[in-house]
Amino acid sequence: TAKKYTLKQLSEESGLSIGFLTVAFLLGLYVVWKTGPVPLVIALIGAVIVVMYSGGKTPLSYLPVGEAVSGIVMGGLIPLACYQVLSGTFTFMALLWATPTIIGVGLIMMTNNTCDIEKDIEVSRRTLPTLLGRPRARKLYHVLVFCWLVAIAVIIAVFFTRGTIVLLFALLASYPLLKALLSNPLAPQARIGAMAQICSVNIALGSFYAAAILASSAIVFIA
Repeated sequence: TAKKYTLKQLSEESGLSIGFLTVAFLLGLYVVWKTGPVPLVIALIGAVIVVMYSGGKTPLSYLPVGEAVSGIVMGGLIPLACYQVLSGTFTFMALLWATPTIIGVGLIMMTNNTCDIEKDIEVSRRTLPTLLGRPRARKLYHVLVFCWLVAIAVIIAVFFTRGTIVLLFALLASYPLLKALLSNPLAPQARIGAMAQICSVNIALGSFYAAAILASSAIVFIA
């Protein structure tokens, strides 16, 4: 009974996934029809990378590039396509402005891989944390979190100067989340908590980053 129930669950989940993909595909066709082929080209690049990530004799997920691949595809290419669709202009500057999201998404993958070092070793997955070992992986993790914060501050200061005031509130609001994340041992028993923490930090920093950009573009009228 348990086996049948599991297969039923898998079938339902597969159907739901297909449904989501179908809706996304139809929406994508509408976007391409309205804005041109640029988002389609970006999507195809992302699709090829996704196939390479999980398919072939040596999937990218078994190599120490998972963090970079996930960060660039989800944190970089998706914002790049969104910028072109919403603005009608294609510019690689959007990819530069997406640097914080590239780092943030990459850290989600690194959180998972660092917590799963032992499991990955068992199945011969040579992820970056597996090669580094947990102590050095955590040190690199902390450096990347610092780079994440610096990237947000520098981009706002250089390109969206009037939004700099938001950075103070971002630091104050995100400090408890960052402190908890940096204190996490990133060990198997802490995996669930670590994933919740890195996702929360992504939401917090992403929201303040967007708020800073919005504040920079706002026009203040003085009567």
